Amino acid sequence: MTSSPPKEEGEDAEKQKQIVAADTAYKAGIAAIRANDLESAIQFLGSSLQIRNDIFGEGSIEAAPTYLKYGCVLFWKAQEDNTVFGVNAPGGAGGDTDGGDANTENATKEEEEKQQNEEDGEDANEGEDEEETDMELAWKLLENARLIYLEHFETTKENPDPEPLRKERALELASVYENLGDINQEQSNFEGAIEDETKALEIYEKELSLDDRRIAAVLSNMSLAYQLLDRFKEALRTCQRGIAVLKARLKRLEEDDLKDGGKENTERTEEFETIRAVLGDFTEKEVELKGLADQEQSAKDAIRAAFASIGGVVKPDPNATSSDKNEGIETDGFDKPQLNEQTTVVQVQQVRKKIVPQQQQQPVQLQPKRVVPVQQPVRVQPKPVVAPTTVAVGDEQPQAKKLKPMPPNAAKENEPAPAEGEQCKQQ
Repeated sequence: MTSSPPKEEGEDAEKQKQIVAADTAYKAGIAAIRANDLESAIQFLGSSLQIRNDIFGEGSIEAAPTYLKYGCVLFWKAQEDNTVFGVNAPGGAGGDTDGGDANTENATKEEEEKQQNEEDGEDANEGEDEEETDMELAWKLLENARLIYLEHFETTKENPDPEPLRKERALELASVYENLGDINQEQSNFEGAIEDETKALEIYEKELSLDDRRIAAVLSNMSLAYQLLDRFKEALRTCQRGIAVLKARLKRLEEDDLKDGGKENTERTEEFETIRAVLGDFTEKEVELKGLADQEQSAKDAIRAAFASIGGVVKPDPNATSSDKNEGIETDGFDKPQLNEQTTVVQVQQVRKKIVPQQQQQPVQLQPKRVVPVQQPVRVQPKPVVAPTTVAVGDEQPQAKKLKPMPPNAAKENEPAPAEGEQCKQQ
């Protein structure tokens, strides 16, 4: 008589199968990204995230990389759909120029159908209005990844991960910040973009060699954000830092080629040509920013000269490079204030602002929709953390009673007014 295997062994085997399924879906999503099939990548990564959350729990470090990749591909898909040349654009690239009448006819039919639905008391767009856009969902997924990584590094501060794994997760956190910066820049939040990109840059410069292309990419995004904020000097300095990184990388590739005895290396050659092209773009941007920075400085100098001509002290330019950088420009346009015997000097006490520590952020728990097997994955729709609510016993959920206002003269004249307790019951 054979004994049945222990229950724990069966559960471990089932868990291992689920892990393999999650890994398979994740790899399929990465392959779809490389093939530029973003829709398939979204479906596969959504399935992988669902499985990992079921196995390890939402907010687990094991699910963080999937949050990251899933958020990135949703953001890229949103960018593709929002562009003028995207598939959803009217008369998009490759479209028929004679399709205007057809588009007008379709729009008219849609308007008639919508009006008919409203007349029948049906709102066809009610469900769509409640759904989040890919851009909003991408931000939530990346924000979840950020909080998961930060919490993990905080809890493992005394006993960190093995070095290869620690570095890998640190670089993933930097990628989270970089993509959050891209989303902020897409939404014209340039200050927020610079803040996120700066955090990504700090991690990259700590974990990577200083000639790594990822550093140059972050510097390029930061330079653009500064430029869009009309902070041309900072944009120029950031651009020049990116140029220095790319030049150092080219030098490294040339030295490595010499070490290989001049043998051709296809991967290195492709990278070399790519960097040369990017460096050309950086150089053109540097010339443009130099002109903008000179115009900005000329305008500031004109304002300073005009102010100085009417008298007073001009505040020194913090970006000045002359020897009198920290000195103002005094003029004789007005008499300088002087103390007399009746002057009373008021003692001013410095006030220190009390800083209230912020509450520790917690990862937003996402509740993806139920998905089909990996072969036919669907998009996962996370949801934000909500406070636990008390569920009533039974199948139906308690619903709030809707009250209709009663006209003041609706009560019968001869009916006595109810007491305060009875009024509460009636309501």
